[in-house]
Amino acid sequence: ARWMGFPYDERFGKAEAAYLAAEDEVTRGVVAGAREGNFVLDTTGSVIELPEGTREMLRGGFVVVYIEPAEEMVAGMVERFFETPKPVVWGGAFGVLEGEDGDAAIRRCYPGLLEKRMKMYEKLCHVKVPAKLSMNPDVGIDEFLDAIREAL
Repeated sequence: ARWMGFPYDERFGKAEAAYLAAEDEVTRGVVAGAREGNFVLDTTGSVIELPEGTREMLRGGFVVVYIEPAEEMVAGMVERFFETPKPVVWGGAFGVLEGEDGDAAIRRCYPGLLEKRMKMYEKLCHVKVPAKLSMNPDVGIDEFLDAIREAL
């Protein structure tokens, strides 16, 4: 998380904007260059924070699959984030309350960021597949693709 910083760092807003601009450029380039046929584009979680036009391009050019975490998985996602911090695009979901330090604000705001994104992913996707399925080592690619086809 060092290069981007944390949302309470002075440089964060500029770093977040630069990251999103780069992600938008790359995503638009990949979508524009995609050929017909089987093509998987595994995006970052912040893809949902890209401009509406880019998200529409994704939705129009691909079958968007939301790998949906079960409720009980969300707490684990929060804990993993704090065990191994990584750069995160907050998209306005961060704020420090009076008397609160930055780390406490992150701990308070991160679950809200996940909730916000999950709602946005649900609107963007064509189909949802349970995350438990994708994380199951006994489920191969054929079974995973079958689950997507069944959900369509």
